[in-house]
Amino acid sequence: MIRLIADGDVDNEGAEALKASITGLALSGKTAVVLDFRGVGYIGSAGLGKLLLFYKRLSSERIQMRIESASPAIKGLLRELRLDTLFTIT
Repeated sequence: MIRLIADGDVDNEGAEALKASITGLALSGKTAVVLDFRGVGYIGSAGLGKLLLFYKRLSSERIQMRIESASPAIKGLLRELRLDTLFTIT
């Protein structure tokens, strides 16, 4: 399992930082990636897009994705968009 800690707003700039962090991950032999959102206060459309691209990459390699420690507002948004049908959100 890999744990990636996201911090700050995941707006346009934050989405690019998240993408850079994700792109550099060594996924060989991994079964799960956990994105720790405890430090994320806001996620915009660019961030949502990056999450979906990352999910697509992971699922093609049969790696599970999970978002942990998201604020109630972010959890609500992700669930409203039905992203909880793709990956676990806690």
